[in-house]
Amino acid sequence: LYLYMEMREIVPLFPRSFVVLLYFNFMENQEYCLEIANTILSQIISVVGTMTFSSWGVSEKTATYHNDMPSLVMDVNGLLHKGKAIVSYDEGGDSYTVYLLDKDGNVTYEADNIFFDTLGTLLDDKIERCESWTDEEYYSRLKKEGVLLL
Repeated sequence: LYLYMEMREIVPLFPRSFVVLLYFNFMENQEYCLEIANTILSQIISVVGTMTFSSWGVSEKTATYHNDMPSLVMDVNGLLHKGKAIVSYDEGGDSYTVYLLDKDGNVTYEADNIFFDTLGTLLDDKIERCESWTDEEYYSRLKKEGVLLL
């Protein structure tokens, strides 16, 4: 990075080693975010299973920072929620914050202090199937949506 001075001379704004340090720090943050997102995904699937996870209609998964927290963003097309599901890792509390956003980007649900053992169940309850539904109720709703053909 250089700063152009009016005296028409180029003066280094930062020492080169500082620029390299910034680059490596950025790369470490990217790798850390990806590692956290993969951990979130594996914890969700380990609790609810691949069949339940598949029922959410996840079309895209992205590792990013949301509210300064490493996060997994999923585009979901569930029975109860269509839009984005964001799971952010709160390092201080060693817990997760869950946000559901509709297609317009409005937050429709937010919960914090969620631990990994309840994360998948909470997401399934908000995206695809209420825990209180019987199998018959669930299949009836799927049929109405045209998802289940019996």
